[in-house]
Amino acid sequence: MEMLVGFFIAWLIFCFVFAEIGPLIGMLIVYLVQFVAVCTWVTISTILKLLLLTITLPLRLLWFLLCVPFRRLRRVDPWEEMDEEFEPEFEDNFEQEHEARFEEEEPEPEQKAKAPFRTPYEAACWFLGLEPNSFDKATFKKAYRSAIRTAHPDAGGDLEHAQTINRSADIIRAAHGW
Repeated sequence: MEMLVGFFIAWLIFCFVFAEIGPLIGMLIVYLVQFVAVCTWVTISTILKLLLLTITLPLRLLWFLLCVPFRRLRRVDPWEEMDEEFEPEFEDNFEQEHEARFEEEEPEPEQKAKAPFRTPYEAACWFLGLEPNSFDKATFKKAYRSAIRTAHPDAGGDLEHAQTINRSADIIRAAHGW
C-alpha cells in the first residue's frame, strides 16, 4: 500500500508540473517550428537569388560589352575638333588662314559645322556663356557654378558635360592667372 501511495504522489507531482510547464513547452515547440520555417525560407530565397544572379550576370556583361562602345561613338567631344583644328603645324599659318577666312564671302557648309572659335579660351568662354575678356572673377565664378550645378552627375547631369565645364573653367583660370 505504501508503494501505491508513493506512485500516486509521484503521479500528482508529475501532473502538477506538466500542467504548469506544459504550455511553456508547447510555446517552445511552436517557436522552434517558426524558426525552422524562416531559416528554410531565407535559405531557399538566397539560393534562388544566387541562381538568378549567376544567370543574368553574363548577360549583363555581354550587354555592356556590346552597347557601351556604340554609346561612346554617338557622343561628340567638342574639344576633339578644336585639338584637330589647332595643331602646332597650323599655328604657324594662323594669320594666313585667319585672313583667308574673312576674305571669303560665304563660308562653305563644312566650315559652318566646325567650331567658330579661334582659341580654346574663346571656346571655354562660349561653353560657360561668357564673352571673352569682358568679365571679372566674380562673374566667372557665378557662371561656372550655374553651369556645373545643372551638369554635375549628382544633380542628374552627364559626367562628360561636367568634365567639359571643368576643363573650360581650368582654361579660363589659366588664361587669367586665377
